[in-house]
Amino acid sequence: MRGTTFTLVFSSPEEALEFLEMLERILPGKSFLGELKTNKVKVFVPESENSEQVIRKIRELYNQKRRPYAYGLVKDYDISTVFSLSRLEQPIPLSLLITTLRIQGYKAEAVRDKLRTNAPLDQLTKMVEKLSKLYGELLEIKATAQARRLIALYSLTKNLPTEEAIRQLSEQGFLTEDRGRISLKLNYETALRIIFQKT
Repeated sequence: MRGTTFTLVFSSPEEALEFLEMLERILPGKSFLGELKTNKVKVFVPESENSEQVIRKIRELYNQKRRPYAYGLVKDYDISTVFSLSRLEQPIPLSLLITTLRIQGYKAEAVRDKLRTNAPLDQLTKMVEKLSKLYGELLEIKATAQARRLIALYSLTKNLPTEEAIRQLSEQGFLTEDRGRISLKLNYETALRIIFQKT
């Protein structure tokens, strides 16, 4: 079988295994073969019309994984990859992730199909998972989309259960309830500015 073979080196066998498992989650079944050799992963990509794209994706993930703590270094992450690596309970809006990153002090913006940020990949996936869980809880509550986003952000950044976040935001005058439906009293951007300038 014709194709491309290359070896990726990691700092430990555990890191190599984690990377191989990540590749198996992201890339379709027969697009590559991976073999674990202590702290190395030997990768074979069979020749196909997509092989160059698969090789590029593997190398991109390797570079992101090997330098996860290069703080301050802005990197471009494929948005679909970030969401694929995360265990999503519920899809979340990309704008919610970007706002959350900015509130937590990271640079973040969407550039075509990439997320440009200085947040490490591991931090990104953890944040996506937390937001997804919160957003899932909030879908059970009758609320507008912008109210859900504000509650999710507040809950995550203050480390509060969603019910407590709703209670606090209501007491502070940001939320209102009409016929069982929660909505914002203020414009979303204004509410964000007021709430997160305090923190």
